[in-house]
Amino acid sequence: MTIKIERPVLEAMLAHGRREMPNEACGYLAAREGLVCRHFELTNRDAAPDHFTMDPAEQFAAIRRMREEGLQPAAVYHSHP
Repeated sequence: MTIKIERPVLEAMLAHGRREMPNEACGYLAAREGLVCRHFELTNRDAAPDHFTMDPAEQFAAIRRMREEGLQPAAVYHSHP
Protein backbone atom coordinates (compact mmCIF):
# COMPACT_ATOMS: atom_id res chain seq x y z
CA MET A 1 0.00 0.00 0.00
CA THR A 2 1.28 3.46 -0.90
CA ILE A 3 0.33 6.52 1.12
CA LYS A 4 0.58 9.93 -0.52
CA ILE A 5 1.08 12.84 1.87
CA GLU A 6 0.90 16.53 1.02
CA ARG A 7 4.30 18.15 1.66
CA PRO A 8 3.03 20.67 4.28
CA VAL A 9 1.52 17.80 6.27
CA LEU A 10 4.77 15.83 6.11
CA GLU A 11 6.77 18.87 7.21
CA ALA A 12 4.37 19.56 10.10
CA MET A 13 4.54 15.93 11.22
CA LEU A 14 8.36 16.01 11.18
CA ALA A 15 8.35 19.28 13.13
CA HIS A 16 6.05 17.67 15.69
CA GLY A 17 8.54 14.84 16.14
CA ARG A 18 11.41 17.28 16.62
CA ARG A 19 9.46 19.36 19.17
CA GLU A 20 8.63 16.32 21.28
CA MET A 21 12.20 15.01 21.49
CA PRO A 22 13.46 13.18 23.42
CA ASN A 23 9.98 11.63 23.77
CA GLU A 24 7.91 9.95 21.08
CA ALA A 25 5.44 12.12 19.21
CA CYS A 26 2.14 10.62 18.09
CA GLY A 27 -0.92 11.55 16.12
CA TYR A 28 -3.33 10.76 13.30
CA LEU A 29 -3.15 11.34 9.57
CA ALA A 30 -6.37 12.08 7.69
CA ALA A 31 -7.06 11.78 3.97
CA ARG A 32 -9.46 12.83 1.29
CA GLU A 33 -9.68 10.64 -1.81
CA GLY A 34 -6.50 8.77 -0.91
CA LEU A 35 -4.34 11.84 -0.27
CA VAL A 36 -3.25 12.66 3.29
CA CYS A 37 -4.10 16.33 3.66
CA ARG A 38 -4.26 16.84 7.44
CA HIS A 39 -2.55 15.67 10.59
CA PHE A 40 -3.72 15.74 14.18
CA GLU A 41 -1.06 16.00 16.87
CA LEU A 42 -2.00 14.04 19.97
CA THR A 43 -0.49 14.00 23.44
CA ASN A 44 1.77 11.10 24.35
CA ARG A 45 0.47 10.46 27.86
CA ASP A 46 3.51 8.31 28.62
CA ALA A 47 5.95 11.15 27.87
CA ALA A 48 8.54 8.48 27.07
CA PRO A 49 11.21 8.03 24.39
CA ASP A 50 10.41 4.37 23.69
CA HIS A 51 6.61 4.07 23.74
CA PHE A 52 3.44 6.10 23.53
CA THR A 53 -0.17 6.13 24.67
CA MET A 54 -2.54 8.55 22.97
CA ASP A 55 -4.94 10.60 25.06
CA PRO A 56 -8.41 9.01 24.54
CA ALA A 57 -10.28 12.33 24.68
CA GLU A 58 -7.97 13.78 22.04
CA GLN A 59 -8.42 10.68 19.87
CA PHE A 60 -12.20 11.05 20.01
CA ALA A 61 -12.01 14.78 19.24
CA ALA A 62 -9.67 14.19 16.28
CA ILE A 63 -11.93 11.55 14.74
CA ARG A 64 -14.97 13.79 15.22
CA ARG A 65 -13.12 16.68 13.54
CA MET A 66 -12.15 14.43 10.62
CA ARG A 67 -15.79 13.52 10.09
CA GLU A 68 -16.83 17.18 10.28
CA GLU A 69 -14.24 18.04 7.62
CA GLY A 70 -15.22 15.12 5.38
CA LEU A 71 -11.92 13.31 5.93
CA GLN A 72 -11.09 9.66 6.47
CA PRO A 73 -8.67 8.35 9.12
CA ALA A 74 -5.60 7.19 7.18
CA ALA A 75 -2.92 6.28 9.72
CA VAL A 76 -1.52 6.56 13.21
CA TYR A 77 1.95 8.05 13.27
CA HIS A 78 4.62 8.08 15.94
CA SER A 79 8.28 8.94 16.04
CA HIS A 80 11.33 6.94 17.02
CA PRO A 81 13.65 9.51 18.56
